[in-house]
Amino acid sequence: MAATDVPPVPYPTKRTLFDPPEELAEYRGEAPIRPLVYPDGPHGWLVTSHELTRQVLGDDRFSMKESPRFIARSPSRGPDDESLRPYMEEALRPARPARS
Repeated sequence: MAATDVPPVPYPTKRTLFDPPEELAEYRGEAPIRPLVYPDGPHGWLVTSHELTRQVLGDDRFSMKESPRFIARSPSRGPDDESLRPYMEEALRPARPARS
């Protein structure tokens, strides 16, 4: 059965503190790759097999960089950091003690 022949499933949200949602084992047995619907509406893919997950994570064709949901996180400072610095310094400066 192809992944496109499988109906989409909702994003699994029920879980215990240390165990993944029980639905994942069921999905893995039926089809290890299947369409997924996120709680806020967009569609994606759910990969439940360890082997297939390693393949996906190692393949450059799978990326969120072109997605509107992608948020770039960089440890380096960019040009916008300097323009925000005065506002951040003001907001983070400790309050001066009141004079009596």
